[in-house]
Amino acid sequence: MTDHQKEQFALYGDVLLMDVTHRTNKFRVPFCGVAGVDGNGSTVLFAQALIRSENQRAFEFVLKNLKRSAPDVVVRTILTDADAAEAAAIREIFPTASHFRCQWHLTRDVSSFATRLGEEKRAFLRGFAECQYSTSAEEFYRLWQAFQQRWSPKGPDVERYLRHLHADHPRWAGYILRHSFTLGMSSTQRIEGLWAKIKTKLNHTTSLCGMHSAVSRITDDHAKLQGIQALERPRPPPHTSGRRAEIFQFFLRDVAATCTTYTHQLIMSDYSIVGQYVVTELDVERDFMQMNLLRPQAMGNSEPTNDLSGETADLDAANTTTELLQRVQEASDTMSAFAVVNNLTETTNVVMVDDKRTTYLCSCLHGVRYGLPCRHVLAVAFQRQWRLTLAVVHPRWFKKDRRFYVRVEQPQPYRDMQAVVWDALRELQGQPRPERNTASQSSDQWLRRHGRVSRTTVFRQYEEILDVMDEQMGEIYTCATLEKTLQNMVMQLMVRSSS
Repeated sequence: MTDHQKEQFALYGDVLLMDVTHRTNKFRVPFCGVAGVDGNGSTVLFAQALIRSENQRAFEFVLKNLKRSAPDVVVRTILTDADAAEAAAIREIFPTASHFRCQWHLTRDVSSFATRLGEEKRAFLRGFAECQYSTSAEEFYRLWQAFQQRWSPKGPDVERYLRHLHADHPRWAGYILRHSFTLGMSSTQRIEGLWAKIKTKLNHTTSLCGMHSAVSRITDDHAKLQGIQALERPRPPPHTSGRRAEIFQFFLRDVAATCTTYTHQLIMSDYSIVGQYVVTELDVERDFMQMNLLRPQAMGNSEPTNDLSGETADLDAANTTTELLQRVQEASDTMSAFAVVNNLTETTNVVMVDDKRTTYLCSCLHGVRYGLPCRHVLAVAFQRQWRLTLAVVHPRWFKKDRRFYVRVEQPQPYRDMQAVVWDALRELQGQPRPERNTASQSSDQWLRRHGRVSRTTVFRQYEEILDVMDEQMGEIYTCATLEKTLQNMVMQLMVRSSS
C-alpha cells in the first residue's frame, strides 16, 4: 500500500470491494485487490497483493495488512463473489462487517445451474429473481417456500442446490442488501472496471516491476483526479424566491462549503424537483398502517444499479414495508410520519422524522444506503419550512480539507440509521435487539478517528477563534487573507486538541 492508499482507506474504508484476477504476471499467481468509493464517487484502489493461492490463509494475510494500515477504520460492508475462502477470511478479520455476494456473479451462477433444467430454465430464473428482489423477510420466506416446493421434486441435485442457496441467503437476499449501507452498490462492478484498466498494461509475461508501475499509475491518476475535483466550484443553486427557498438556501450553502462537489450535485439534483411532491402528515395510529408501499414489478426484473448518481429506473420505489417503519416509530416514540406523493408518477413514500429534525428515515431507504438525504426528505423539509443541518449527511461525504465544520447551529451529530433499521428487522423476525452505544457516542468516535473533532471540541474552538478575532479586529484584512489566517488558527487548535 502506498501512502495515498493508506490515507484513502482511513477516510473511505467503510465499504469495500474485494476480488481476484488472473493472467497479470509471469509468475502465474493470482492478483488480489481491495477497492472502495471516495467522497467524489470515484473508485479508489486501497490495496493489492500477489497471493500464492486463493485460500483462507492468503485472504487473511491481505485483510490483516489492510487493517494494520488503519486500525481505527470500521469496515461496515464488504462485497465479494461467491468464494468461500474470502467469506471465511472476512469472518475472521472483520467479524462485525456485513458481507454480501455480488449480485451479478450470483445471477450468473444460478443461470449456469439452471441450464440443466432445459426449457424450464427461464421459469426457474424468474422464480429466483422474485425471491432475490423481495422487500421484506415475510415476502422472501413466502416466495422461497413456493419456489422450493415447485423445484425440489426435480431431483436431488436441485434440492441440494436450493438448500445451499437458502443457507447463504443473508448474503444475497434483496431485503437485507437494500437495508444496508452499501453506497448503492450490489455488485463488484467497480473493481472489475479497475481490473479492465490494469490489464491493458499487464499480461502473462509482466514482471514485478511492470506490475508496480501499472498499479502506481492507477493510484497516481486517482490522486490527480482528486486534486482536480478539489478545485471545482460547486454549481450555484437555482434562483428561487419565497420564504421556503430562503430557508433552504442555508442548508445548500452549508453543503457547498463542507461537502464534496459531487455530493453537492447529488443533493442539488434532488432539490430541483421537490416541487413535484405533495407532503401530508400522517396520523400514526389511524393512517400509518393503511399506507400501501408496493415496489413496482419492473424493479424486480432488473438488476439494482451500481451508479451513485441516483439515475435509476424509479427513484420513488418503496424499498421497505410499513411494518418496519412502525417498529422504528414504536422504538423511538418521538418520530412523526409524512406521506410524500409524486404528482407525476403517483407513487407514495413515507418519511419518518424525529422531534429534533435531525434523524430521517424514508421508505425508499436512500439515506440508509448512501448516507445522504433523499428527495422525499428534502420535499418534507422544504414544504414544512424546516432548516436542515449537516447532521443528515454522513461525514464520509465531507471534503478532505474540511476535517471539521465550525458551526454553532449544528449541535447534533450524524445518526446512522442502518443500526435502527436492522434492529427493526430483527424484531420482525423474532430476534432480540442487540445492545450498543448511543448514536451520539458512536458519531463522535467516528469524528475523532478520522481527524475531525467532536461537538464539545467544536464549541470550545469556536469560542477561542472568536476571542482571537476580537483581539485582531484592529488590523485590516482582505477576504483571502482573513480566510487564510482563520485556517491557520483552526489548524493550530486541531493540533493542540489532538495532543
